Amino acid sequence: MAKYSITASLDARIAQTIDACTACGKCLEICPMTLPGEIDIAEAEPITASVLEILEGGVGSAVAEKWASLCSLTGKCIDVCDYGVNPRFMLGMARRAMKLKNVAPSERRANGKANFAKMVKGSRAMSHMQLAKDEINNFHRSAKKGKRPELVFWTGCNVWRTPHIVMHCLDILDGIGMPYEVLGGPGNCCGIIQLRSGDDENSVRQASTSNDRFAATGAKEVVSWCPTCHMQFDETVFHDGHEERPYGTSIFAGFLASRLDELKKTFIHPVSRKVGLHLHGDMAGVNQDVREVLSSIDGLEVIDFGHEMVGYQCNSISIADYKRDAQKAQFDAAVEAGIDTLAVVYHGCYRALCASTEEYPFEVVNYVELIGAAMGVEHPSSFKRLKLLGDGDKVLEEVSQMIAQNSMDPDEVRAVVETEMLGVYESQSLKLGQKFIEKMGAKPGAAAEKF
Repeated sequence: MAKYSITASLDARIAQTIDACTACGKCLEICPMTLPGEIDIAEAEPITASVLEILEGGVGSAVAEKWASLCSLTGKCIDVCDYGVNPRFMLGMARRAMKLKNVAPSERRANGKANFAKMVKGSRAMSHMQLAKDEINNFHRSAKKGKRPELVFWTGCNVWRTPHIVMHCLDILDGIGMPYEVLGGPGNCCGIIQLRSGDDENSVRQASTSNDRFAATGAKEVVSWCPTCHMQFDETVFHDGHEERPYGTSIFAGFLASRLDELKKTFIHPVSRKVGLHLHGDMAGVNQDVREVLSSIDGLEVIDFGHEMVGYQCNSISIADYKRDAQKAQFDAAVEAGIDTLAVVYHGCYRALCASTEEYPFEVVNYVELIGAAMGVEHPSSFKRLKLLGDGDKVLEEVSQMIAQNSMDPDEVRAVVETEMLGVYESQSLKLGQKFIEKMGAKPGAAAEKF
């Protein structure tokens, strides 16, 4: 059997997409980004046809390129296609085709390298300024000696910026009691950053390396924390490569829902909270899984206030003003519903929204913190505490001991703090983001980063 080729698989699926798509335009008509992006849905058919031209290597219309670039990966388009096309994949490959056509190979490689280095620097600085060395080492955990892991917990890279989330996940897995191994961080990246830069070669190399490491554990399931990693493996690079991937995949919330009987045995405390959920597009049934798990906690009431966000997490929405307006509308609806806690699903949303604590009469938490409360475990969010300081000097003073202990460059940490903790794309609309805009003279329309 010929060895599976990720690039050949992508190209074959692109050809299948071109062949199957009739350019009916239903995917564009339901797309939530057309209104903020000022794309006329009356032109849905010619715009979709022009996307197919891009996929064929031709020159698409400006509005087709715009639609592809604005895609927030919500996924509602997938369900409306009558021809088996995944429009989210189609637009992703259109963006790839635009890069391959318009950017020189050397520049694509350089961009992929620079973007990956930026991610590594940010994740390392933010995790190391919050954690002691022994705590960091705990994020690389092998199964107990002599036991093959039943699952791999794949953290991804960027949740390390909010390490309390990872700590809660590990406690939850310990409580369920299955042998598991932890893989994550930049050394086990999914390759999405390079793919988005048009650097196919290094994207494939990174994804293949991570896949080989997962397979080598012998685990039957890889449980992803990060929705980007899950989408990259399930929907893109290994969509057809099941023989290369001898394990099943799930997202953490789905895994918990599938093990709910075991999980409920670990709940020893009621959690008296009125909880609203900050939800996006329902990838892999995650929204219902989170509802089901939290609803099983004694004393916790899940209040549906009917305000779902577009995208798959906040930082996938690339029109910053629209994103801030949508977040504010959701927060206002949450206040009206009378919640005391807003539970977010993913790390990107948490980073953006956690500082709203001082502006609204409810607390923003990640949903795993509520599970931890029911289990009697707690890891305070140092990220939230530091972000609420709202000032780079104060944050640097607060973490000076960790900077010294972990041999970090204070200037490098400051740069990460001011751009990636307090900066515009990490700040929600509201008071803290506006303070930073005024202080730094930053443009409020700065685009978000999608990871």
